[in-house]
Amino acid sequence: MTRKAKTAPPIDPIEQDFLDALERLEGGSPLDPKLAKQAKLGTLKINVSVVAQEAGHSRTLIGHDGCKYPRVRTRIMALKAPVTPTTNAETVIRHLREENAELRRKLAQRDTENAALIVRLRQLEIDTQRALRKAERMVNRSEKTSDQLAGASIPSERGEILPFPAPQEE
Repeated sequence: MTRKAKTAPPIDPIEQDFLDALERLEGGSPLDPKLAKQAKLGTLKINVSVVAQEAGHSRTLIGHDGCKYPRVRTRIMALKAPVTPTTNAETVIRHLREENAELRRKLAQRDTENAALIVRLRQLEIDTQRALRKAERMVNRSEKTSDQLAGASIPSERGEILPFPAPQEE
């Protein structure tokens, strides 16, 4: 008896989606906007997650050893060799400009926050001065007895109102 070599099962539509996505990624023309941007910058690395994202399917279908589509996984693993990023002058300049813009944005944000803190600090200083003046007035008022009359120099000990002396005629 002779055994026949085990043939690969026919490709279903999902596997074909993965293979098409892999070909697009290899060609440097992915359909996914994020991946297209990475491809344009030269930072796109082909791996299981990227292929699944480009194909529009779950990465668990190709993400582990006993996955549903081992042929796709095998091709991805073969392509997953470390790739050195291209460092031409245009890419380096673009990267530095992006970093510069990010740093300027952070600096402007910091300046805005500092200005807000200074305004808040000045307002707190004003509020503190007002509170101190109010406390001084309260202390000065509490030193006087409550039964003193304006203009009278002798307070009444019984809480009665003292009459003003009548003006004397000369």
